[in-house]
Amino acid sequence: DIDIDSCASLKESIYDSLADWFNDMGKTISRVATFGTEKSKSALITAARGLGYDPEIGLFLASLIPVDRGFPRKLQVCMHGDDDNKPVKEFVQAMEEYPDVWEVAQGIEGLVNSLSQHAAAIVIIENGELFQRTSLMKSPNGGTVTAYSLDDIDSTIGLVKYDMLVVNALDSIQTNLYLLGEYGYIDWQESLKATYDKYLHPSVIDYDTPEMWQLLHEGKILGAFQYDSPQGAQAIDLIKPTSLAELAAGNSAMRLMANEFHTELPLITYSKQKNNIQLWYNDLHRYRLTDEEIAILEKYLLPSYGVCIEQEIAMMLAMDKNISDFNMTEANKLRKVIAKKKLDDIVKLKDLFFTKGLQAGTRQAMLEYVWNEAFALQLGYSFSLLHSTVYSVIAIQEMNLNYYYPSILWAAARLMVESDAIDFVAEDLELLSDDEDIIEEDIKAGKSVNYFKMSSAIGRLRDFGIIIEPPDINESSFTFSPVIAENKIYFGLKGINMPYQTFPVITGVRINVLTGNP
Repeated sequence: DIDIDSCASLKESIYDSLADWFNDMGKTISRVATFGTEKSKSALITAARGLGYDPEIGLFLASLIPVDRGFPRKLQVCMHGDDDNKPVKEFVQAMEEYPDVWEVAQGIEGLVNSLSQHAAAIVIIENGELFQRTSLMKSPNGGTVTAYSLDDIDSTIGLVKYDMLVVNALDSIQTNLYLLGEYGYIDWQESLKATYDKYLHPSVIDYDTPEMWQLLHEGKILGAFQYDSPQGAQAIDLIKPTSLAELAAGNSAMRLMANEFHTELPLITYSKQKNNIQLWYNDLHRYRLTDEEIAILEKYLLPSYGVCIEQEIAMMLAMDKNISDFNMTEANKLRKVIAKKKLDDIVKLKDLFFTKGLQAGTRQAMLEYVWNEAFALQLGYSFSLLHSTVYSVIAIQEMNLNYYYPSILWAAARLMVESDAIDFVAEDLELLSDDEDIIEEDIKAGKSVNYFKMSSAIGRLRDFGIIIEPPDINESSFTFSPVIAENKIYFGLKGINMPYQTFPVITGVRINVLTGNP
């Protein structure tokens, strides 16, 4: 077990423990480097600035670049278009007006401009192979990273990359467990892990209670993991999931995009065909597929109501001997290429898919259906089954915490994490520390409150209907303080305390914030 005194130290504690463990086995563990590059927008701004134009010119030219799924469209695509996009008329006109910017920006686009450390990726290397397989260097923050990027580590060098992902939702769950123990709703075990295993481990939580799922349908789960966005809310409203499988399907389906063959959002298609599967069969008949061909597709697509929502489904379709008979290596490459939408590689894989399919005796119509209606949905981004399932388990853990315990404690945990007050949770709860000097040491060290994050977090919770009261000397503790009987949260004293150790009150008596004594 890792002894964790603060939620904020979770990832570093895990990393350090892994490093020690693998070091004892004669292995080195390292984080992975990421190299930032000049995207199209920044290339235009840099080019305009370098050529002596006013800053407004560069910003104007950059504003003409469309953004697709959070990524600015490449310069060549904006100018000439591609299979999915037409040239951007306003951009073409602007580049004709500033041909020197266009010429320089093309040379800048794609150049490496920064080095950083991947948020989650690590590699594990035998000590004897360390400098034969890769090399290490220091990132700007002082951490040790590989000298090669994530793509090179994975596809070129052949090292196995692991993701050590820590997200705010897990911080909230951890903080909620501390609060439940502090308020007497659970019996704290000898460690956080033991407490988690007893009350919230995936093998012990409730997956089935209809009333619990109804809370999700009604939007009463604050910050439901992966569903706390307008798109996520739409997915819940359309699918009305009542099981882990359906929640995982929604997690995958809401990330898929429409395309020229399938112009409807896959999420909407999934919802419609879940309620009326005949719609899927109508689509199959539109391609004039035979009963035998439909039976082959049913094996893979019927469980997800005819929508190829996950990477594994695409791989199994490609590997079926009655479709294209891909081997595992080819199917895995297909998965990666369509998910990253590498256009040159997609063309090659499409040719290979149809060539091998025809060699296997598959009809052209069957191949066209699989490529157009199944694979094309995943172009650009898609989830794996393991990814969507694990994410959905986290959401169900949150549902359990809201259904079986006072939801105000979950709201308080979310507020502590989102407001960046989480560093002070350990200091405020007896479960985490018996050291009475911790608070004094942290205040002396200059720990401060991030008021921007705090006000944003309070605003989000109030929009959700959570009542947050001003500080109360009788109710408030060091950080945010839930009062279950009132179903409210009181602002904590940490956010308003005066310089070290004292807090003035109207009577003129000075109160020690740490002890409550005059």
